[in-house]
Amino acid sequence: MGGADSSGGSSSGASAACLNSGQPPDPQVTFSFESDQPLWLRYACDIDYTLTKLCEQASVPIQPRPQNPCSQKCDSGKCLACTCDEGALQVDQIGGPVGPSPQSGWNGYMYTAGVLSSGCACDDPMPAGSGTYAITVTAFLTREDALAQTNGYPFTTLFQYPSPSDVVHVRLDFKGL
Repeated sequence: MGGADSSGGSSSGASAACLNSGQPPDPQVTFSFESDQPLWLRYACDIDYTLTKLCEQASVPIQPRPQNPCSQKCDSGKCLACTCDEGALQVDQIGGPVGPSPQSGWNGYMYTAGVLSSGCACDDPMPAGSGTYAITVTAFLTREDALAQTNGYPFTTLFQYPSPSDVVHVRLDFKGL
């Protein structure tokens, strides 16, 4: 995902205004994924989810983490190689036998992906700023569906950043199943 460009048309200008915070990030937010029945979430290094910043004139998707956990800032010139585990995590009924709800953290930065002249991936962080955000995660009824990324059901939760409690409860409740 590229960075916002304020030189374009009105939607680009609205996007730039929406993203322009210039402030250091507030404390980390923890997303707690909770359900009233057993479900599965896909992960690749971390739980797969998307974040969107909601503003008056624009809704702007942001990249909430680097391309991979070893990615360096683009101006560092460093290249580190690493791999991530991929799989599926079970979200059990609250209070169920599987254990605590899966969680993921967000440090309040959005990242713009780049590539160094060496071909290595890099990311430039920028504070995301306060405001209203939407987190969307896709839940699956079976582990096999989560691994294959088929038959998924997207769930979206709105939250304020910074969050008053630093924990955002993302409810994954199916109605009528």
